[in-house]
Amino acid sequence: MLALRRRVGMIFQKPNPFPLCIRCHLELPRKEHGFKKRVVVEELIQRLRGRLTVVIVTHNLAQARRIANYAAFFWMKERVGKLVEFGQCRSLFDTPQDALTQAYVSGAAG
Repeated sequence: MLALRRRVGMIFQKPNPFPLCIRCHLELPRKEHGFKKRVVVEELIQRLRGRLTVVIVTHNLAQARRIANYAAFFWMKERVGKLVEFGQCRSLFDTPQDALTQAYVSGAAG
């Protein structure tokens, strides 16, 4: 388990599926990789950019704009999650190709 945790990091909004507090989920990988100083999650992601692939699932559009290189927009259609649009983050937010993506990022849908 420790070898896997060294290679794959996960942070959850709730302390699931591991029985740790949210703070522990944030501190464990930081300590494991030798970060001594406390650093907000976004700053850590920025520091790891180029060395690791980081996948983030967020409903916070401002956060996605700040830290993502690429973004994907998913939507429920007929009770099934569907990928609506994927691309470079700036393009997806500034000039979305799909009308539903445009409605979501502008706040008209969602």
